[in-house]
Amino acid sequence: MKNLLVYFLFKIFTFLVNILPKKLQKYLGKGFGKFAYSVTKSRRKVAKKNLKIAFGDELSEEQRIELIKKVYKNIGFMLVEFILLKKIYLMKL
Repeated sequence: MKNLLVYFLFKIFTFLVNILPKKLQKYLGKGFGKFAYSVTKSRRKVAKKNLKIAFGDELSEEQRIELIKKVYKNIGFMLVEFILLKKIYLMKL
């Protein structure tokens, strides 16, 4: 049941990406990144731990959190671009 819900949410997201203008697609990707950040507490914890291992005391706790937020936003942008690849490919045919 959970997988079915995720599938339908992805289909809705894909639909929105395909009908929105480019500028709004960017905001949709950013919003997805923020949403993903807020619902993946266990993944954030792992990311913080990994950054602490990698950078030690070079980054403060706030800097690590900010970096993780930026990564999540970037994942949102990449998801939008991934969805648009099919559209771009079909336009070139």
